Amino acid sequence: MVETAQPTKVSASLLTPSSSTSSTASSTNASLFCSTPTSMHRSFAVSANDLRLSRMVKWYVYSPTTLPKTVFQDPYFQAMCTGYPAMTAKALSTWITAEFNAFQLFLKYILGTKHKDSWGNPCCQAIHDGGTLTNKHKYQCLGLQFVGSGFNRNFVVAVCMTVSEDGTAEKVIESFDGVVIERTGMSLKQVVGTIVADGAAQKVGSLLNINSETCLMHRAEKLATSMVGDLVRSRQGALVNPFDEGKAVLGSASRKALLREYIRRPMTYRRAQTLALATKRSKS
Repeated sequence: MVETAQPTKVSASLLTPSSSTSSTASSTNASLFCSTPTSMHRSFAVSANDLRLSRMVKWYVYSPTTLPKTVFQDPYFQAMCTGYPAMTAKALSTWITAEFNAFQLFLKYILGTKHKDSWGNPCCQAIHDGGTLTNKHKYQCLGLQFVGSGFNRNFVVAVCMTVSEDGTAEKVIESFDGVVIERTGMSLKQVVGTIVADGAAQKVGSLLNINSETCLMHRAEKLATSMVGDLVRSRQGALVNPFDEGKAVLGSASRKALLREYIRRPMTYRRAQTLALATKRSKS
């Protein structure tokens, strides 16, 4: 299993998945080996089979496209794994849990090292925002940005996206602080020196007594959408500043752009067909 060596000490309870199967017995080992900084590789032993399985789950989790679990049941995928252990949909959740545990372990390691290099001073910039999904559920998101201890890499880490039952600044701080302690082993004020948010969330930084900046991207975007009536304010369910004329102009422009695209589409297809035919003739 996991072999620890000084100066790195690993808690077995942190790394061990809640359940295991024959195909996931050493899932944490593989996950750790792939995620570990070079200086820590000597602290872990991992089998070649576990390493292959770890790479499969990383391909699934970090792929730029959304992959269904059924991909592991695909006969072509299984054929690619002939002679080697193959990931299964049943074992996937256990491996993802192990990968997340490894992520937390090394986030603590990297930030702990950076915190020491900073002589105990806050070393991160935080960025947070709240939003409502199409299902009307409200969430609060937090990210941390910091430069690695070797000053050769900029890290941007999505720390959480938590359900927000209360969007007041006090409750947001309480939620973020608990998550940051869990993920990094340090409090929000210990690691964050500057916090960036939109204009409506400046109270969070004020209550924390942390330098707070207003996100300029939010300012520009909100200014533009307000000008055309796409962003309005409401009070007790009633619109305060409706701008129906602006929304009408915006809707008309959108419809005309869409119609123009449909009109141009056949012409684009014909040009592509002509080019393909000319290329084929030139080769023959």
